[in-house]
Amino acid sequence: LIIWGGGHGDYGGNEIYTFDANTLKWSRPWGPSPSIPDPLGAPCHITYTDGNPVSRHTYSGLQYAPNVDKFWIQGGSLACGGGGAGNDTWTFDFSALKWTQKQNIPQTQLGVQTAYDPVTGHIFEQSMTKCFEYDPIGNTWTQRGDVGGDLGERNRTAVIDPINRYFVSIGNGQFFVWDLKTFRYFTPTTSGVSGLQNTNAPGLDYDPISKKIILWKGGTDVYSLDTTTWTWARIAAASTNTVVPTSPTATGTFGRFRYVPSKNEFILVNSVYGNVYIYKLSSGTGL
Repeated sequence: LIIWGGGHGDYGGNEIYTFDANTLKWSRPWGPSPSIPDPLGAPCHITYTDGNPVSRHTYSGLQYAPNVDKFWIQGGSLACGGGGAGNDTWTFDFSALKWTQKQNIPQTQLGVQTAYDPVTGHIFEQSMTKCFEYDPIGNTWTQRGDVGGDLGERNRTAVIDPINRYFVSIGNGQFFVWDLKTFRYFTPTTSGVSGLQNTNAPGLDYDPISKKIILWKGGTDVYSLDTTTWTWARIAAASTNTVVPTSPTATGTFGRFRYVPSKNEFILVNSVYGNVYIYKLSSGTGL
């Protein structure tokens, strides 16, 4: 699990932290930049003096792209007190321990939702008004759709269903979908458990075993979404379960709930002061 970011007016450090699911240990493989200004008095620039990216509220703008073995960031609210937004895109190479600035997105982004597509190896991004596709090999952005209005910018999390080819974004009272076959935008009519979209930026990832989207919003239960029928179902913890994760932050979990393919498990981090949690949905040791 890769953790990065701070935000305007509270933390300017741009170091990277990782939690290793094999060793169960934290490490700091990079950073911070040698000169970090006080966020409250800092001007809004996309880089520090060493040329590396400024810390920021990342919202749902962080991904790992396995096809290029890079950590990827886009958008966010810069660490300066005003919290300005840039259109900058970056990747971090863990082998070289180096940041590289990539092609800017055509539209300045703040509270974005992004998701990696394992079918194409591309990253899709929803802004307030438009859908974009980024090719990390070609380093190109392509606009794929426009909702014709303003969806807002914060407190949603996104995931891609690679089989049914949907980009799904949920949170802050909203639930919308981009059909990646036609790039048509719609809000599905769902059945089963209701109200899950009212959670701020819930934990959200795709489970390749059940072939469903899994949502966590606090407590020991998780929820599955079947995108063939658009049915939500509650999955209660086993009767033998004794672990209760800490509550999500008020603004949301965002990308700190992720599926770990090598372990066939989900990993969750809520706070720098708390434990790391592992959730096992199905038996098996991983892909």
